[in-house]
Amino acid sequence: MLSRTQVFHQVKVQFVGEPGDDLGGLTKELYTLAWSEMMQNYFGGESAVVPQLPLYKHAEQRPHYRVIGRIIAHSTALLKTLPPRLSRCTMMCLAFGADQVYDEMLLSDFRFTLLFIWWHRVLTLLPNFKPFSEIQTVF
Repeated sequence: MLSRTQVFHQVKVQFVGEPGDDLGGLTKELYTLAWSEMMQNYFGGESAVVPQLPLYKHAEQRPHYRVIGRIIAHSTALLKTLPPRLSRCTMMCLAFGADQVYDEMLLSDFRFTLLFIWWHRVLTLLPNFKPFSEIQTVF
């Protein structure tokens, strides 16, 4: 876990080949560029985004998500804003842990990760959905 000093440590940004003092604008630009890059490689969704990786890459990419979490924490502390389109469930997991995310919130956020047409298809299937806890498995 990062200490309070580490989270609020000021960053001085200077882009190569671009003159200028960092009075906050260059820091914001750096985090905006970083977030855009992370969105393309580690997140997916439509109106809201969630971490998205194939299952076989989870163990390999776990350290990357820790770094992403630290970048989000640091940029939020410095810029007083969260990255755009980050789902509520993802923010709750980052801030309080996965046990604070409830089924209703998860289903609500799931809706925003899909295209509109796909959400309507999911709605037609939901009445027939049985949670895994109700399904009898025989091995």
